[in-house]
Amino acid sequence: MRPSLRKALVIAGFGVAIGGLITLDAMRRDGLDGLFKGDRAESKGGTANNTQTPLRKTTPPPTLTPAAGAEPPAGADAQPDPLEAAARDEHAQRLMKAIDSILQDAAKDRSEARKLPSDNDYILKPIWADTKEGRERKVRDLLDAVLGIVSDAPVVGLQKKIEGLRKTMRELDDRIVRLREKQLMAPKEGVLPGLFTETAESIGKEIEDAKRRLTLNREEVAKTKGEIHVALKKVGLELSAEQTDLLLDGIGGTVFTAGDNVRASGSPTDFQSCYEPTWGRHRARTRPAPGDLDYQTAGAAGYFGYFGAAAGVSGQGYYSYDLGAWHVVVLNSGISMTVGSAQEVWLRADLAANPRPCVLAYWHHPRFSSYATAVRAEVKPLWDALYAAGADVVINGHYRVYERFAPQTPDEQRNDAAGIRQFTVGTGGHGVDGFGTPRPNSEVRAVGTYGVLKLTLRPTSYDWQFVPIAGQTFTDSGTTACH
Repeated sequence: MRPSLRKALVIAGFGVAIGGLITLDAMRRDGLDGLFKGDRAESKGGTANNTQTPLRKTTPPPTLTPAAGAEPPAGADAQPDPLEAAARDEHAQRLMKAIDSILQDAAKDRSEARKLPSDNDYILKPIWADTKEGRERKVRDLLDAVLGIVSDAPVVGLQKKIEGLRKTMRELDDRIVRLREKQLMAPKEGVLPGLFTETAESIGKEIEDAKRRLTLNREEVAKTKGEIHVALKKVGLELSAEQTDLLLDGIGGTVFTAGDNVRASGSPTDFQSCYEPTWGRHRARTRPAPGDLDYQTAGAAGYFGYFGAAAGVSGQGYYSYDLGAWHVVVLNSGISMTVGSAQEVWLRADLAANPRPCVLAYWHHPRFSSYATAVRAEVKPLWDALYAAGADVVINGHYRVYERFAPQTPDEQRNDAAGIRQFTVGTGGHGVDGFGTPRPNSEVRAVGTYGVLKLTLRPTSYDWQFVPIAGQTFTDSGTTACH
């Protein structure tokens, strides 16, 4: 999901990263290019011993026996036999063709899986039904077969261990979501609280226990993935770069999104097929915000249906919660933000009732940007209310860039003592935008790097660190005190 005085928040503006330990979408037909780094993964010799795939057994290379009495010249080194080398090359080519066939099947199955129904769509699933989960298991078996061919390391067993851990994590995620919904309706006190009548406090303890178990499973997954990396590296293989959703596996804390959680149509199917296998693994610790692409489905029904109580009241999309010394406000730039609107009135009342010294807010459309729409007038009422309450940080998405501003007022005047620092983090993995003329208080700008923004919220300050995906180098970090 952690000690109350040290909370980590993670954000990326688009939740459309490719999931899984080994990605399939990038696979090409030229051998292992889409699975491992490097032009080719060379066979380490010998015939593959794998019963998971119907590979044709190859005849071992012929061995040449010297004629009786024949000896090499004195002092001469034994020379490699050209026939034996040719046989090894032929064996390697056959092996690569077999692996190539497996990868094609895996890519096809992954593509078709998105169109299939889920196990959850059935009350009692027919034994002959093909589902998304079943197809994904088939893909995993195919990849296990490839790893078994190219390495004698215990990769297959480790991958299956990760699958079991992730299944447990999904079950814990679902339990936490259900408990949160139950907690909203539970009384504060009851007859023998926690024994005969469940209270908000007793349910909260169950949630914390589930979060603790989830953290332990997440740590075990990270440890096991490290074992796989080491095992493959010993035989000369490196896994391909992992995407942003996998960064979350190694970062604890609360995950929040800045809208445009899926980029297709915002339908329930999009959330199940795109978001669920990737960022959805962390749904139980996610507090989302909606974006304009989520509203491509009327009323953002897919968004509200998927996140449930974690997204606030359905149809509103604005809510708040507390993390240690921080008050966190989630807003909705897809509905009215004008002075006197329901959202603006709620925001001022929420901030007035907040006793905590530090305030962070996030929503989709930024007030300021060095990209096309430089200053959004419609967002100003939100900034006015936050600035009047002494808020510290605002985070937005929408533009597929990373940009950090110096503390400033709602009218774009720099104010290090009382200004709000804005981050624009649209780096979740679906394309990039560019910059025009930099705004006056823009301090750092970057395009073309995918990653997440990690915030560590302390009692009187906050740290930020942009964490890029593997293979990319841009980063940005710093520390600032609360007002």
